Amino acid sequence: MPKTTKSAVATQPSAEVLCEKRIAVLRLTDMPHLRSDESPYATVIAPYGVWITYQRTAGEREVTWDANVSGYRVLPNGVVDMDAASIQLWSHTDRDITPDWLMREITKHMPTDW
Repeated sequence: MPKTTKSAVATQPSAEVLCEKRIAVLRLTDMPHLRSDESPYATVIAPYGVWITYQRTAGEREVTWDANVSGYRVLPNGVVDMDAASIQLWSHTDRDITPDWLMREITKHMPTDW
């Protein structure tokens, strides 16, 4: 077995955690339709699931999130189509349009054991 010298040990690569991520995947039932924005051409879906990614930067207390909500596309006449679509929301940019029901789920499932 080759002998390791002090200089070889000192040059070993090291790694440090820059951020941590946690994921929650939820099945949604009986939720209101979700709009991507307020424009007349917005994507509207009948949500059936959400993939929430929580992220915390090392040394920080704040947790950010992004939510990818999947659902069936709702046509302009209100009919729910079978085509799947998704809407992505972020904690820092879209909080104003994140509906209360989704914020409750995001908060409810946010990890506390970082």
